[in-house]
Amino acid sequence: MKLLYRRFIFYALVLIFVIAAPTIAIYTAGWRWNFKQKRAVKIGALSVDSLPREATITVNGRALGKTPALIPKLLPGQYEITLQKNQYHTWGKTLAVASGQTTFAHEITLFKKNAPQLLQTPPSSPTLSHTAPAPYPFYYDSKREVIAIVDNEKQQRLAELPGNRAIWSANDQPRLFVYSAHEVWQFNPEKIESTLITRLTQNIQEVLLVPGQNTIILVLPDRIRALELDLRDRQNTWDLTDFEKIKKVWLEENGRALFIEGTQNNQTGQWQLDL
Repeated sequence: MKLLYRRFIFYALVLIFVIAAPTIAIYTAGWRWNFKQKRAVKIGALSVDSLPREATITVNGRALGKTPALIPKLLPGQYEITLQKNQYHTWGKTLAVASGQTTFAHEITLFKKNAPQLLQTPPSSPTLSHTAPAPYPFYYDSKREVIAIVDNEKQQRLAELPGNRAIWSANDQPRLFVYSAHEVWQFNPEKIESTLITRLTQNIQEVLLVPGQNTIILVLPDRIRALELDLRDRQNTWDLTDFEKIKKVWLEENGRALFIEGTQNNQTGQWQLDL
């Protein structure tokens, strides 16, 4: 091999190394070329978990495993995420993945697709609600028709929410839910922040809190509706069952079933709906 040819090969390899080494380093550091933006961007990730687990995760139409899962190497942008599990209602939401960050979609509750069963023996010792010690006391102001949350130490009102009924959640992060015939509000005591959860034309008879889950149950005159509390993008709601008339509803202590006193298919009695 001639000396000139060997030198050509040597310098060509050096040039390839000089070009490839930074490219590999940048790729390893989590950077990718975004052809739409025509520039290099740092990738992000998506962390998804659900209850129950083993739900199929679909991102922009592609199945990418089952919950729980960390989906890495995503270019910044909007992603359509769907969770599906046999015999459960589907969950879906569009979430943004930012450059160099992980977007979390956790505490996703999947509800069963099933029909309530008429009970021959009524359940005993019903649990009507799941409450926690109140970080702040509240009371109903009948003149203003609001629930007032107060700080006794500072002797001031922290918030006033439209409604005449309220309940503190028993989850790790205490929240106060205030509701009227057509609205449900949430008060966050850590941020001293109030958020409208839903507004309906139907009458809301009662709000039930599912322990350990980021969802609430709405008791309407003729149906039971589950409502997620994650307000990013669209809010998932599921009508779990329909009745001709609902008289009373209570939640099993472990949160796994609802007991309904009402009429369905012209049969009146007490029913059990597994969640």
